[in-house]
Amino acid sequence: MFKKEIIAKDGTKILLREPTMRDAEQLTKFVNKLATERHNGILINKRISLEQEKKWLRNNIAETKKNNKIILVATYNGCVIGNCEIWRKKYIENHRGEIAIAISKEYRKRGIGTAMLKELFKLAKKRMKGLEIIEARPISYNIGAKALYRKLGFKKVSEIPKAVKENGKYYKVGIMQLYIK
Repeated sequence: MFKKEIIAKDGTKILLREPTMRDAEQLTKFVNKLATERHNGILINKRISLEQEKKWLRNNIAETKKNNKIILVATYNGCVIGNCEIWRKKYIENHRGEIAIAISKEYRKRGIGTAMLKELFKLAKKRMKGLEIIEARPISYNIGAKALYRKLGFKKVSEIPKAVKENGKYYKVGIMQLYIK
């Protein structure tokens, strides 16, 4: 089980680790806080129940055991303040993985996302044999995510118009790739 302490740019000690079922309540609070944030950059736009989160966590921990997925949470004082994940695509696309990341608003721009993704990529190279390409799909308004991905070496390869609809307005989603082979 992966566990590592990092130091944020402001000196805050953050613990990065893989989640367990005991994290379900904290993850539910984290997701629900993000879901109420305008232009949060994640695909969830309404609150979820603890039971929904438990089901998601249970299924995803099972996929982790099969080396099809890796999830990391960032915690501060025992509270989840971020998470990121990579999942392997299936069948003839299984040389590609897709990532997602979310950080609580008050912890952004401190280097936590960069550290999380770097550790995630190291774990993916070690555990997800045959993975060659990592993809990210930031929503057009998520300037911070796009900058983070570019900093880590991702290149924009395409975009999907009208991919997301929030409050009656359409937004593009970019497709960015990082070759790791």
